[in-house]
Amino acid sequence: MVIESKGRISNISSIAGTLSGRFWAPYNISKHALEAYTDDLAAEMSLFDVQVSAINPGNYNSKIGTKEASALAKKPYSQPGSIYAEYIAEDIEYMSDRSMYKEPDEVTAAVIHALFDPGPKSNYLVVPNEKEAQWTIHKIMEEMAELNADHKYSYTDEELVKMLKKATAAQRE
Repeated sequence: MVIESKGRISNISSIAGTLSGRFWAPYNISKHALEAYTDDLAAEMSLFDVQVSAINPGNYNSKIGTKEASALAKKPYSQPGSIYAEYIAEDIEYMSDRSMYKEPDEVTAAVIHALFDPGPKSNYLVVPNEKEAQWTIHKIMEEMAELNADHKYSYTDEELVKMLKKATAAQRE
C-alpha cells in the first residue's frame, strides 16, 4: 500500500543513533540499528518513489527513562559497594525526571514535515539546544576523521572540506 500510494515512511530514531552513553546500551544499540535500517529502507524505497525519513530527537520531556531507572536501581551492580554504584546513582536520578527539558513540540513538527511536506528530508536532527546539536555533529565528524586516518585511501583536509561543501550544497537544493 505504501508503494502503490507513493506514501511516506518516518522512523523515530534519536541522537542516540549517533551518540552513545553509559548504561544506555540497549537503547543506543536499537537506535544505531534503526539508523542503518532507515538508510537501507530509503535506498530500497527510492526505487518506488517512496520517501523515507529518520527523525532524530534529542532530550525532551518524556517518560523514556522512568522504567529504565526503576529497573537499573534494582540491579546488583547499582547497590552500595558496587564499583558502579556511584555512577549508576547519577544516571538513575537523571533518567527518573526529565521535566527540566522542553516539551517535544519540535519533534511533532518534524514528523508532520516528514509526512506531509512536498520535500521531506532524509534526516531530521531535532534538538532543544545548540549543545545537543554540537555533540551530535561533532561525533559524526570525529568518526569520519577516525575512519579517514592512516590508511592508503585517506583524504587530505582539503579533499574532506570539498566533500563537505558538496554534501551541504546538495541539502540546500
